[in-house]
Amino acid sequence: MASLILTFTNLLSETGYYLGFGRDTAVYDSEQTARATAAVEAGLRSFYYPEQVNQFQFTGWSFLSKLGTITTVASDYDYDLASDFEAINGPLNWAATKGRVPVEIISEGDILSLQQQSSGTGIPLFAAIRSKSSTGTAVQTWEALLWPTPSIAESLYYQYDAQALKADGTALYPLGQPSHSETIKEACLAAAELLENDVEGPHASRFKRLLKASMDRDQRANAPETLGRNTDDSWALLGYGRD
Repeated sequence: MASLILTFTNLLSETGYYLGFGRDTAVYDSEQTARATAAVEAGLRSFYYPEQVNQFQFTGWSFLSKLGTITTVASDYDYDLASDFEAINGPLNWAATKGRVPVEIISEGDILSLQQQSSGTGIPLFAAIRSKSSTGTAVQTWEALLWPTPSIAESLYYQYDAQALKADGTALYPLGQPSHSETIKEACLAAAELLENDVEGPHASRFKRLLKASMDRDQRANAPETLGRNTDDSWALLGYGRD
């Protein structure tokens, strides 16, 4: 199926043309390729991780939201999160057992305090997210700490923001719908303006206008029609009736 999406090669061509290299990327020398690539990569970062635009309350791109899974093991309390983990969205939810309370996200300090108070096992009620130690030789990774330490083997689901993938000559397609392509192109041209001239120019202004439109389109296209059914069964744990 034909698509209007701009690939990495298209973005490199448009950026190279702006820089005066022509549109045929095959004839760029190494310096020209490096300059155009630097602008495209900076532009993609600006699009994936944008600044707020005119106080527009943007909560993140829907296409960067993913579902991860933790499989608990009896007597283990720390679990690696997805390798592309960026940020957690909401609590952890049990995959199979109905009526079980979601695992609430709290701070690492609170988890450590709870562990000092009780080191027993049970069905986890709380979790903390923390970065794993890194020497800088690989991308930073993250883990979840559960309390109490699980006494069961079962799956937990978690919604998270994923790290954006790097587009290049092999991974040609930027993330997101084709409707964002013009916004991404302007992000790359705005980055070229800044990298080459050290000032923001007309492409930066147009990028900001298109960015707001892309944000609005993304949120409208993926907004739920309802907030869903209330399935909170915590009343049962407290001994009260639902009414």
